Amino acid sequence: MDAADVKLGIRNGYVDLDDYVTPVKYFLDDKLYWETIPNYRKKVDIEVQKNSGVFQDNLLQISSVEEQEFFQLYKGRESTILSNSEGEFMTIYLRTDEMFQFYDRKVYSIGDLLGQIGGFFEVIHALGMFLTLAVAQRLMTAALAKSVYQVDIRDKNSFEVP
Repeated sequence: MDAADVKLGIRNGYVDLDDYVTPVKYFLDDKLYWETIPNYRKKVDIEVQKNSGVFQDNLLQISSVEEQEFFQLYKGRESTILSNSEGEFMTIYLRTDEMFQFYDRKVYSIGDLLGQIGGFFEVIHALGMFLTLAVAQRLMTAALAKSVYQVDIRDKNSFEVP
């Protein structure tokens, strides 16, 4: 048996935290590459890692949280042993990885801003007080103007010039 090259192309995933539309990206990963040797068998473990991400990108935080799960594959252990059997030159094991990665992204929202400047209730209370004050001032000015100024409306025809 002659030597052979084995190349495995897989669809791998990663998280791009700068992309707010599709944060989980996929690409064709061709890093898994092995050279075989005659009369030897190569044993390879490929680790499959289940990852998840939680993305909350709304400034008002009205909509629900977006959760995504994706898989990531990478080369694990590799060993080469002498082989007695003819034609067997490689063994690939797909194994689940007990480790996982968790991605979390939450934008700084308007609710967070209001919470830092004194709380949401206090801001709404202050806005109500300012609106009430503005309406009360206009009503008081109108009442004073009505009592101070006397406007006498006469008929056009009854107007006399002295």
